Amino acid sequence: MKSRPGILLLILALLQCFSACVSKKKYLELEAARDNLETQNIRQFKTIDTLSVELKQKDEVIGRLQTDTTRLRSALRNTREELGRVQNYLSSSKKELNERIQELQRRDTAIHACQKSCQSYSDTLEIIREESEFILGLLLEQDSGYRETKISVEERNVVLNIPENFFFTPNNRNFISTKGKEMLKLATELYQKYPTIRIEVTAPILRELPLNTMKEQMDRESMRTAAICRSLLTEHQIPPDRLHSGLFLVSKETEEHTANRILLRISLDMTPVFEAVKNL
Repeated sequence: MKSRPGILLLILALLQCFSACVSKKKYLELEAARDNLETQNIRQFKTIDTLSVELKQKDEVIGRLQTDTTRLRSALRNTREELGRVQNYLSSSKKELNERIQELQRRDTAIHACQKSCQSYSDTLEIIREESEFILGLLLEQDSGYRETKISVEERNVVLNIPENFFFTPNNRNFISTKGKEMLKLATELYQKYPTIRIEVTAPILRELPLNTMKEQMDRESMRTAAICRSLLTEHQIPPDRLHSGLFLVSKETEEHTANRILLRISLDMTPVFEAVKNL
């Protein structure tokens, strides 16, 4: 019986030793585990700090991107507005250009019409001159005295420079002679072919004549041009709006051999040319 408590004590002592060994081993394991956790915690804290810095940097980048995006949107809006203004300007310029092209085309058409009218006018004037010379040639075959009559083209007129004795004789100063009627018949034939021509009967008066002589000559020439016009109106049926008479003064130095002459001008109507020019 005495030996049993001793055995129990021995057993307890052994168990305590074993438990102490086991506790120390567990402690070392726990210590190692704790150190490992601290190491991981330190690493995680460092990772968190790094991530925080990176997050802050990314936030700054995002802020700059947002600012740049806002600025770009504003610039894009301004660009769109500017593009709209440019498109409106281009549209307006295109419309103005089209109107200008149409105006140039209209002017070009008017210029061509004017050139055509001028060419037609020039051609007709030359035809009238040729026909006047032809008719005068027929008169020359009958009477060589018509050689004193001269035909020329001055600006827009065919001018027949005719001695007054063709129209009037010394004994019959105010009544047209046979030669004069033949000459007026020439003008009438031209008018019948070209109804737009205008017939002008004028007489030159020298400036150097004395006053009394000039007045007498002007009175005489006025009566004679009036007689020619009266014959054209009544005997040859020339309309009044196609007929004109008058006098004009010339200097002896510039116009020789103009005394005692009647100028019969046959001019073309320039209205088509003037109308074409007005449209330019």
